[in-house]
Amino acid sequence: MFNIYGVHHNPTYWDNPESFDPDRFTPERSGKRPGAAFIPFSIGSRACLGYNLALMQIQLVVAMVARVFRLNVVPEHPVEPVAMVSLLPRHGIQVTASPRL
Repeated sequence: MFNIYGVHHNPTYWDNPESFDPDRFTPERSGKRPGAAFIPFSIGSRACLGYNLALMQIQLVVAMVARVFRLNVVPEHPVEPVAMVSLLPRHGIQVTASPRL
């Protein structure tokens, strides 16, 4: 068993690993990291066969939702992650969706 959460939150590879920072995946910043520092679908011969399809689908869905709505986490219900086999929110994630004008 491999601790993916530990790798994804290792300060050796990530600045402020506990903070949300999508810019850490820009080409300028990700080029300085080893390829195995981010492995959400595993690597090697046991890698997920649906990796490319999953990435395309999530990018499409997020773009479509973000184009129409602004999503905000409900302040009274902060996200509390629990490290299991994968990372799960302890009490779910509550968001509000307001239309973009």
